[in-house]
Amino acid sequence: MHDVTEILRPFWKEQDLLSGLPAGAYVDQAFWETECQTVFTRNWVCIGFAHEVTKRGEAMPVDFAGHPLVIVRNQNSEIKVFHNICRHRCIQLVSEHRVLGNLIRCPYHAWAYDLDGNLRAAPHFGGANTHITDGMDRSKYGLIEIRRHVWNDWIFVNIDGDAPAFEDYAASLWGRLDGIDWAKVKNIATLDFGEVACNWKFIMENF
Repeated sequence: MHDVTEILRPFWKEQDLLSGLPAGAYVDQAFWETECQTVFTRNWVCIGFAHEVTKRGEAMPVDFAGHPLVIVRNQNSEIKVFHNICRHRCIQLVSEHRVLGNLIRCPYHAWAYDLDGNLRAAPHFGGANTHITDGMDRSKYGLIEIRRHVWNDWIFVNIDGDAPAFEDYAASLWGRLDGIDWAKVKNIATLDFGEVACNWKFIMENF
């Protein structure tokens, strides 16, 4: 992650470097875009929960820091995360939380991907009734998978793929939670505050 001081420097006056966060850290669009490119893209961040996608073929779109993603449970009941974009014309693949079945199908030209992101069909791509051309290597046109780690019920992703191993990232947290029998921990309720119209740091600082 970038040095926070360097990210903040354009928003601070030099004499204020030892004060709290400047107002721009909460309201400035450029500051938010910098966070999206650094804090949220280069680190492990939780984007959802495994209990939200329990059925094979179930998919849940997530807009995360400017990245359209989709969480999918595949045929082996594994959680996968992909960029929610068709490789043909960059159309959003999944627009709502639902059970897709065996394929993720683009609503535009019906390109179809299996639940592991492999391209399975490209209807009429080579012309009328010519679905796969001789020079088309389908293995190169699968969905772009996001590095992910499911820890208990939490789904973490690392967008740029360059963060340290999740085990290293979460080592201090695991140390604090040592001794908990996770097999006995069950989700019994969800607190849903809806959409809160504020910067993410305001939520973190207050809750």
